[in-house]
Amino acid sequence: MLKLLVRVIKIVIIDDHQMIIDGLKLLASNFKNLEIVGQAKHLSELYSVLNRTQPDILILDIKIGEENGIDEVVRLRNFYPNMKIILFSSYNFPSLVKKALELKVDGYLLKDTEADELITAIETVMSNKKFIGGNVNRSTFRDDEADEFEDNDEFVKKFNLSSRELEIIRLIVQGLESGQISEELFITLNTVKTHRKNIFKKLNITSSTELIRFALENGLASYTKTTND
Repeated sequence: MLKLLVRVIKIVIIDDHQMIIDGLKLLASNFKNLEIVGQAKHLSELYSVLNRTQPDILILDIKIGEENGIDEVVRLRNFYPNMKIILFSSYNFPSLVKKALELKVDGYLLKDTEADELITAIETVMSNKKFIGGNVNRSTFRDDEADEFEDNDEFVKKFNLSSRELEIIRLIVQGLESGQISEELFITLNTVKTHRKNIFKKLNITSSTELIRFALENGLASYTKTTND
């Protein structure tokens, strides 16, 4: 797995779905320096949890029941100026992404993000940089706004490739079949197939041969970011 910062990072999760909370807690349990110190399913509980735990990072759902989490960001900034805020959402609407940028959140991730991307987001915001998920809609970004967020390279910006998709491209270029990629990355075969389908769609190609040629021509074959060590 990815290496995190040395000290323990305290995290609070605000989400109205227990499955999401449980999944994030399970992920954090794999890291000695990640600690979920608080959780809540309602915004009415938010400030009492934050006052009690004083977290480094708040992972905040945008829609919590009938409440809008994004509307709390300004107030949160006033009360907890040093706390990092990562919006965690099922919504990928340009208007919401734009509003998040305007509010200067530290990160924006979709709930279908890979675990390694979430860990990368945590590392990034704790390094005082901003992070936006690879699958988040960037259609409303100005150039200067996009530059504020951490990206792997120009191809991530241009083709909206996630770190997992880049890793799969590298393995395909190395000659691995889908089953071998599944074993290499410890993900299911169906997940690999879904990633391959998304890669082909994003790059507007129809075969592995085309993908390999594209990767070699554009330097993607040498992509070396580690996602599971």
